[in-house]
Amino acid sequence: MNEDYSGQAKKTRKYWIMGVSAGVVFILLIGSFFIYQGMKKRQYVKHIETAENYVAAKEYDKAIVAYRLAIKINKKQVRPYQGLSDAYIAQGEYSQARLVLKAGMLETGSALLEQMYAKIRDIPDESGL
Repeated sequence: MNEDYSGQAKKTRKYWIMGVSAGVVFILLIGSFFIYQGMKKRQYVKHIETAENYVAAKEYDKAIVAYRLAIKINKKQVRPYQGLSDAYIAQGEYSQARLVLKAGMLETGSALLEQMYAKIRDIPDESGL
């Protein structure tokens, strides 16, 4: 009977170790997910700030790249679509601005982007294209 108890105790201990190990792995996975999400958010904010600094310096080509990087990280935010379209408008590229606003409207459902689109819908590009 002592041997049966010892075997049962080993099985119980084995299951406890497996359970605790699985719990630790689960906690590590959840923690990694939140760390990754935090990193993505910081990258997004950095790209937006960089783009806005480029716009202030009238370096629109660089701003466009930074806004596109922000959109790649988070397609559901209105701000990068708005800024990107404004950068294209500043360059007289209304057709590009319209494409950006349409994409933003589809991704975000934003009424602001719809209003912006309505304002430039019929304006031709300054390049004449």
